[in-house]
Amino acid sequence: GAEIAVQAMAEKSNTENEIVTEAMAEVFAQQGKAAKAAEVYQKLSLLNPGKSAYFAAQIEKLKG
Repeated sequence: GAEIAVQAMAEKSNTENEIVTEAMAEVFAQQGKAAKAAEVYQKLSLLNPGKSAYFAAQIEKLKG
């Protein structure tokens, strides 16, 4: 039982970190700091391979 609880906590904190950093990337983008934003998306992409296509699209938008 304890192992499941620890895993659930780990997943929860992961999601929160992801949200925070995604928001940060958006803030950088709004400030015109495209390189910074792309860097954050790059990190997120590595941390979340399942969403790498989404983050790649965000990076492409920044380059636009």
